[in-house]
Parts: sequence; C-alpha cells; structure tokens
Amino acid sequence: MPQTPSQSEPGRARGLAKLTGVEAAHEELALYLRSLKERLGMQSRDLAAALTTMAPTDPVSEFQLSRCLGGKQIPKLSLISRMHQLLAQRTGGDLDESGLKAGRVLMFAAARATGPLQDRAVKLEAALEDVGAQRAETAKELSQLREGLKEEQRRLQGLQQELRRREGRSDHERQRMSEEQEETRRRITALEDLVRQHEALLRLMQEEEGHVKAMVTATGKEVELWQKRLPAPVGQAGASGDIRAAAQTARATIALRERGNDAAADDLLARYAKEASPNELVALSWEYYSLGRQLEGDRLRHAIATTRPAVELLSLGNLGPISFSSSRQRTHVYGPEELLRTAGAHMPISELVLLMKLIKEAGRSSRGVKCSAANRPRAEVRQLLELGLLTRDDVKRWKTSRFP
Repeated sequence: MPQTPSQSEPGRARGLAKLTGVEAAHEELALYLRSLKERLGMQSRDLAAALTTMAPTDPVSEFQLSRCLGGKQIPKLSLISRMHQLLAQRTGGDLDESGLKAGRVLMFAAARATGPLQDRAVKLEAALEDVGAQRAETAKELSQLREGLKEEQRRLQGLQQELRRREGRSDHERQRMSEEQEETRRRITALEDLVRQHEALLRLMQEEEGHVKAMVTATGKEVELWQKRLPAPVGQAGASGDIRAAAQTARATIALRERGNDAAADDLLARYAKEASPNELVALSWEYYSLGRQLEGDRLRHAIATTRPAVELLSLGNLGPISFSSSRQRTHVYGPEELLRTAGAHMPISELVLLMKLIKEAGRSSRGVKCSAANRPRAEVRQLLELGLLTRDDVKRWKTSRFP
C-alpha cells in the first residue's frame, strides 16, 4: 500500500482535492500517484511540463495529470515510469524498482475494475514496455558480442604474427600455438553465429514492437470513443500510421494550449492542415472530438479551408460528423456542410470561386457556402454575382441571417 503524504489528512496530498466517489481500485492508484507527486515536491503544472520534456512525443497536460491524481482517469504505464525516473534524477538515488512494480500492480487492478477495454489497453502498454526492454537488453548483448568478436579476431591476428616470427622455434611450441589458433577460430565462429542470431532477434523485436504499438494506438482510440460515448468513425482513417500521427498532433496542440502557448499551437495546426494527408486530417478531427475539444475541431476546419485547394475540400466532408447536446438539450450535428461553410467564409477568393463551380457541377448542396460567401467583403460578393455563383436573392436571403 503506498504511503500517504499527509498525516493530518490521510489520502490527501497538499494542494489536491479530497478523493470522493471513486472506486477502491482507482482510489488506491490515485493515492499512489499522489504520494509520488508529494515526494517530487512539484506543482501539477511543473510536473506535467517535466514529464512532457522527458518524452516530447507523448506529452502530459496538467488537465490529464489532475484527472489521474483525482482517480478519474487511468494514466499510461509510461507515466508511472517517468515519475519514478524523475524522482531518481531529483534525489540523486537509484530507480525504485519495487515502487515501480507496485505501481504497475495498482494500475492493472484499476484497469480490471474499469472493464475489459481498459484492461486490454493497460496490458498492451505493459507488453509494449516489456518488448522495448527486451529489445534494449538484446541490443546490449549484441554490442557485447561484437566487442568480444573483435577481441578474438585481434587475438587470432596476434597469434598468426607470433607464429611467423617463431619459425625457428621447436615443433612443440609451434604445435601449441597452432592449437591455440584453432581454438580461437572456433570461438570466432561461435561468436559470429551468436551475432547473427541476435541481429535477427533485434529485427523480429522491432517488427513486434511496431505491431504492439499499432494495437496500443487502435485500442487507445476505442477507449477514447468509449469514454466519450461516441460512435466509431466507420470507414475513416483506417491506417494505423494516420491515427498515430493524428493522435500525437492532437496531444501536442492541446498541451501547448494548456500551457498558454496559443501561437505555437496555431502554427503546428496550420502546418499539419497544409501538409497532412486527407486521412490524417479526418483522423485528427476525430481525435479532437473524441477528447471533447470541439473548439480545436473548429480551428482545424478553419486551417484546412485557408490552406488546402478547393478540389480537396470536397473529399474532406467527414471532419467530425458528431452529435452533441447543447445547454438547451438540443442535438446538433457537424457534418460536411460545416467545412464548406467555413471555406465559404475564409478561403481565398480564387479558390472559393473554383470550389463553388465544383459544387455546382457535382450537383451538391451549396447552401452553407452561399450563406458564408454572401457575408464576404462587397467586392468579392460582386465578383461571385458576376460569375453567376451567387444571385441577388442569395445575398438578400443570407446577408443579415444567422447561420441555421
């Protein structure tokens, strides 16, 4: 059982709310994490930043950390490892292997108490850590074998040189050195065989690690959808690489927002919107919506509308078609119209002209685009009127109306 950091109020670390309404397994894990935080002596914001610095590709936000410390969310296994590593760095001591093992046990128990989906996610994370550790150990053994092989090859070369220098010596001495050469050659052959086997093991482990990573990503996606009670995005972003890239970008932009660095987040989102594949853009949109970040989804649509060519927008209609309830308990749906509406308001006029022509030729609804375009600057509206892409009735209908 983890030690509680405060004797005056058991189960509560300084600056953290008291645990209420949390299942026993989740409470034990939260208390364990709180005890680690207390030993680190860091505020949540500083701790989240330090943990992110240790693994920039897997950032930890203050919000995520607070939910884990409150027993509301099960963290990744890597979070526990990083916290122990950070503690060892700050105290100048060795890694607390027994404490790390205890944390993993608590994590497994909390995952089992949550349900089979979360249980699978944590087991896959453990498998990924294990195969990574095995790969590192195999790489270390391979390095040692290669050094041993080089040493034996140097020894053989020395014996050959020594034998040539001792041509006038006795037959007995020459026989002894010849036997030593043969023994060295046998060791070299054995070492070469072990090197080849370890190289093959490393290749297999790297492939295995890639498969496990893909399963971890896919399972994590399902966990997020389950937690948010969202439907699975059928037929969208099926490639695991697209999902991984989108998940990393979503975590990175959210972490930057929560640290108050909006400019960097906007720049990252703009570059991703401009360079990513359509599947990656759809995957990123779903990441934001599954994490409850509708505003980031809006920002993504704006970035796409201002950076992508018109012809691509027609294939990006599935950016977050998700239902949610407003404060008035009315259900709204973000569908293909949302991206086109955003494009009508913000994309360059030359691309907007092409987009509206493509929509017209394809016989698709242009209601949202016309609604937004009618509220653009007067000179641009006049250009659209002259090209027959807008009518004066469209302008009258949409100029003063709010978006339906």
